[in-house]
Amino acid sequence: MIALNYLDRYRKASLYIKHYVCIRPNGKIESVDGASAPSDLNNIMGHRLPEEAFGYLSHGIISPEVLSWIASNEIIERPPLDGGEADAYRRLVSDGLTPLRTSALSLLTYSFHRFYQHRPIYLRCWFDPNTPKTLNVADTTDPRTTIAGWNVRLEQITAKATKLERDVSSLAFAVSSLQDADFAKTTVTPKSSGQKPLSSTEEVQSNALWRFLQLRGYIQQDHQLSTLGQCLQTAFSRHNQQDLEEPTLLAFEMLRLNLLNSNNMFPYNGSPQRGSETDKRNTLLVSRVACFAGLRHKSIGFTGPLSRHLLAYTSMVSAVRGNLRNVVEMSLFGLLANHHVDRDMRPSVLAQISYSLPFLNDIDCALGIAVKSYLDELSAQSEPTSEASRQAVKTKGANEWFPHATDFQGDLQRAFALWDSASLRCRCKRP
Repeated sequence: MIALNYLDRYRKASLYIKHYVCIRPNGKIESVDGASAPSDLNNIMGHRLPEEAFGYLSHGIISPEVLSWIASNEIIERPPLDGGEADAYRRLVSDGLTPLRTSALSLLTYSFHRFYQHRPIYLRCWFDPNTPKTLNVADTTDPRTTIAGWNVRLEQITAKATKLERDVSSLAFAVSSLQDADFAKTTVTPKSSGQKPLSSTEEVQSNALWRFLQLRGYIQQDHQLSTLGQCLQTAFSRHNQQDLEEPTLLAFEMLRLNLLNSNNMFPYNGSPQRGSETDKRNTLLVSRVACFAGLRHKSIGFTGPLSRHLLAYTSMVSAVRGNLRNVVEMSLFGLLANHHVDRDMRPSVLAQISYSLPFLNDIDCALGIAVKSYLDELSAQSEPTSEASRQAVKTKGANEWFPHATDFQGDLQRAFALWDSASLRCRCKRP
């Protein structure tokens, strides 16, 4: 066990409260009592970050997580809602998320002073606190050189969006626009001296998304879609629903981590119980895919069956989603901090741009439970493939299991449309 050092921690907490950091009315960020603050206050609060980063944080443009990592030199992993007893979850947080974390850290630190690039970050997990793992940003290459070619202008973006009849802020537009090889070539637009910075919402949205997708391997250095990007485009075209684009991308990311399968990863109840072993495994797999999307529910507490098994799986999905969001935000931060965006853009506008980018909201397992309940009950029917049986189970689910779901049958259809797209990734050639 780690020594708790209560007295030392109390002293640090007391000094932290006495000399807390505040933002003055004039925007200056400083200790509330700087005149009497000790010279080694950084040992308590962490190293001071650039005021620009605090400005974006205070306006909700970026979240505090990655900033906290470099200020404290630590990533603290605490147990998830299910308790975190599964080896699969522990492997994910200790090793599987490392590429996403280092990507977010490198995007941030290479925009800061070199000092931050050479400070190791220590990952401490609740199940093995005495042996922290080290993340070295200095071992990574500067990501800015990789994604510097994205400064696409409004005229190009709106013309292509009009032609494709796509929302500029959508993932589908970011991917499908690059299917056109000629358009992709015109998007190679490295910033030149004297060039005006990006100044419109559409420009910042699209370029931040393209940068993120390139960092994740969906777009190549020449701005053509990679094999994985082509597969993602096909998946989007299968359902053609904007609200399923983010869950589809999340399914791709879970597959890349080998976490979207029918393996019994958790020692908990709540897994499928009816039908043959093949039926159970298939039900479990489809239910896990459904966890990427949400069940539309009235604005009251959740009413319906529970599943600790799917709750545990959702903890893994949530961890992946959160780290993907960090990379998205740091892609936006890189645009802002490196003067690619007009400094006169209002913070409220930049905040709305940030909110429009993927993976903002966490997920839950409600739709996964709904799909599991539906397929489990269907497996117990004498004629599970008949339309009458399907409709009877759907009606029962809407009236008895999930009475406060606003569109139970519609959400089942969304889940199966998402399954069609996610299963397509399995048939694509792995990059």
